[in-house]
Amino acid sequence: MKRTVIGILTGLSLIAAPLSAADVRKDATLAKGPPIREAMSPYGSALQCLATQLTNKQKETSFSAGFFPDRTGKVNYVSDAGTGSFSSQGLEDMVLTSLSQTGVVVVDSSPAFRQSMDWTIGKMIMGGQGSKVQLMNPDVVINGAITTFDFLPGSGLSANVAGIKLSHQQSRILVSMDARAVLMPGTGLPGPAGKIVATDKPSKQIVGYEDSAGGSGFFGPRNSATYVSLDFGHKPNEAVQYAERIMVDRVVFKLVSQVFNVTTCQPQLEYADQMVNLQ
Repeated sequence: MKRTVIGILTGLSLIAAPLSAADVRKDATLAKGPPIREAMSPYGSALQCLATQLTNKQKETSFSAGFFPDRTGKVNYVSDAGTGSFSSQGLEDMVLTSLSQTGVVVVDSSPAFRQSMDWTIGKMIMGGQGSKVQLMNPDVVINGAITTFDFLPGSGLSANVAGIKLSHQQSRILVSMDARAVLMPGTGLPGPAGKIVATDKPSKQIVGYEDSAGGSGFFGPRNSATYVSLDFGHKPNEAVQYAERIMVDRVVFKLVSQVFNVTTCQPQLEYADQMVNLQ
């Protein structure tokens, strides 16, 4: 048994040796992960269905993203897990991307665009070129926020029998959003500016698991026994911010469907909901 342990330690040292002996004058070889892929969502087919059901006049309606901040106030300060907000801070950008799949006209009214336009118009005025700049105003703006981020009570099981350890832990987070579609001045849709024409409030439980197993004990002859300890673990946690991206796709589908009263894409929505549940 002692020879086996020595062999394992020798093998580990041979693996670690090239790392410690790397030439500091050369760039280290970077690890290569999976290839880059398009961010996919189960609700992509539902959004594409909307694009086929809208009339040409409806497709001329312009949409934009207003403010969609993280209002939960939940922040992570655990350094080894990465510090900062739990929720995504880029939901306005996600809303614009989702809108582009529905077939409507999408207008960029982000702070970055407005800042660029202020600089451009100011430069034109200073150059004596006037301020004749054509700007597209959105007919409908989608506003909202991530409003809840609750850590739900978890569950688990742990056992230790004769040095053999087994453990299973489960944790859940409840994320909720509130979103609305608001009419802007000059819109061709019926209703005054500021009227809320569609609302949605989705919620999702995000799940994480942690399974571990291990054992420890003395092995070998009684007068020369060797203490051995082994631990194995598996921690498949659902990606929180990616789940929020999927929620945004569903929100945009629901709001645009309500604005134009489209019900023919309901089967695609139900199918996507089933796919999310299977995940």
